[in-house]
Amino acid sequence: MFDLLVEAAGSAGYEKLGLFCLKRPASEAETALEDEPSPIIVCNYPDEFRRHYEQERRYVVDPLLRATSGSLTPFIWGEVVGRMKLSPVQQLLCRERTEAGIFDEIICPVHAPDGQAFALRLARGQPGSCDPAHLGVLQVIAIHFYYAFAKHWGPPAERSISNRGLQDNPQSALSHTSILAKREQECLLWTARGKSASSISVILGLSENTVNFYVKNAMKKLGTTNRMVAVVSAVRSGLIKP
Repeated sequence: MFDLLVEAAGSAGYEKLGLFCLKRPASEAETALEDEPSPIIVCNYPDEFRRHYEQERRYVVDPLLRATSGSLTPFIWGEVVGRMKLSPVQQLLCRERTEAGIFDEIICPVHAPDGQAFALRLARGQPGSCDPAHLGVLQVIAIHFYYAFAKHWGPPAERSISNRGLQDNPQSALSHTSILAKREQECLLWTARGKSASSISVILGLSENTVNFYVKNAMKKLGTTNRMVAVVSAVRSGLIKP
């Protein structure tokens, strides 16, 4: 499953991937994290970098993990870190990432039931530039991967207890009777393809307010308040085919 994710992200130029589990509120002090295990669930980072990251507990000060906890939309490492006042160890982590060949990282947050949060991190192996048009598509991939991975993570006997936050929320489960109107399907389809509401309004010949109206209607029918989750639900149910 992870290999398929790497293949999909690789087509957009992102070769280094990691799925992280965030188990703490962003407001907690660093000292409260001393006993926390590594948040890495699966990744294809260079072995030496990963060992050092875990042994030195770089995840305790990793600025991107803190930013992910409070974000609902994807963001770029450089844009976030550039606005921060980094501590010496955080500056060291930035250098270690570069030396390990991890560049231009995009982080896609995934918020699960019970407040559990995850971060899918995607990076290039060579310096380049992040295309903002990739953000929406990568976020959809991240949520779709989360849904698929959640069904298989951990021993079957333990899933219902230890990984409860990874399971689908029954309150937002898609009803088989949910039917989207044609315009709602069209707006979700173009959202899945990474288009903004303003771009969709031009494509469909509608006002931006009307596009947002259709998207919100679709979200309501699909039982979610997040448009990316609505896109994934629509794809999984066959209502749209990006």
